[in-house]
Parts: sequence; C-alpha cells; structure tokens
Amino acid sequence: MARRKAEAQAPAQEPAARIYIGPSFPAGFMRTGQVYSGGLPGPVTQMLAKEPLLARLIVGTDEYRTAVVEAQKTATPRNAAYRTVLSKIKNGELR
Repeated sequence: MARRKAEAQAPAQEPAARIYIGPSFPAGFMRTGQVYSGGLPGPVTQMLAKEPLLARLIVGTDEYRTAVVEAQKTATPRNAAYRTVLSKIKNGELR
C-alpha cells in the first residue's frame, strides 16, 4: 500500500528528448524539427524566458505527432502559439 502511494506522488520525469515544432528562427538556433536531448541549451532557455509561448512548441518525442496536428489545426492553443511566434519572428520582435 505504501509503495503505491509513493508511486502516485512521484514527480513526472521530463522526456529524454524534446522536439521544437515551431517556426525556424533566422539565426538558426531554433529550427523546426530540431531535437534537444539532455536539456535545453542556454540560448533556447533565454528565448523561453523572453517568449513563454515557445514552451507550447517544444514537445516530448512521445507527443510529437499529436502536437504537430494541434499546431496545424486552427483554433487550438498550439496553433495560436505558432502563429504568434511566427508573426514576432517576421516583425523582428524575436531573434
């Protein structure tokens, strides 16, 4: 019984690898389909601090397919995040 309770309270582990499904940045440090394993690099974490919507576009490998479908489907939070990030890249607000 105690074992089940401990298992239920265990924190969820981060995926071993994550994939960026958002639009590519001109500087090239974040490209569509780029895989990050062993954590996110410094420039990516800095960009996440600047634009929190990017977090919706960095997904675990296990949710990649459904996340891409959501990003392409109109009126979903991932699609809104994708369009906002793309607009900010085009306007030069994100570099």
